[in-house]
Amino acid sequence: GVFNYAHMLMALGLKYGSKQALNFTEQLFSFMIKEAICFNIIRGEKKGSYPNFKHSVIEQSEFFKKNNPTDDDIMLIYFRNCTLLSIAPTGSIATMLGGSGGIEPEFQLSYIRKTDNLDESYEIESKVVKDFKKVSGNIKLPDYFVTSKDINWKDRIDTQAIIQEHIDTAISSTINLPNNITKDEIEQLYLYAWEKGLK
Repeated sequence: GVFNYAHMLMALGLKYGSKQALNFTEQLFSFMIKEAICFNIIRGEKKGSYPNFKHSVIEQSEFFKKNNPTDDDIMLIYFRNCTLLSIAPTGSIATMLGGSGGIEPEFQLSYIRKTDNLDESYEIESKVVKDFKKVSGNIKLPDYFVTSKDINWKDRIDTQAIIQEHIDTAISSTINLPNNITKDEIEQLYLYAWEKGLK
């Protein structure tokens, strides 16, 4: 799975959904699935393949052809697990560790948190923002520090579509929309996601 994708982009100086971020994301997730396939083959050689394994079905799948870790056609004799990568939202873990969940953008860079039983409020600042300020001494954040409200829904779908090409199960991801979005725009969003092949 994946955790802290949005913070990683900020740390690298890449704006979520930008062409540079999409190019990097393509390379990263292509590498991840190819490594996962190779390791799965190695584990299969040691422990055996999963029940009902049929090498011809996997070899002929469009997913495997796109993500084949070698340049050659290979015959899969062993394959330990039937699925390899999945992306959960990891929201609770993200909150606990001060990160961003799954492939979601950061919801807010800072916010006021109120504790009812202590009757007090305090400001929470995103860890990536704190780290940036500590390293740079800069109070003004660069334009690649974006939150979900700053990212166009098409950029969210484009990001997920690139990642989905290298994820063999599913991705959990929420697209935050403004209150004034129209039904027509929501229809466009769903159709665009379908055209991009999202699950």
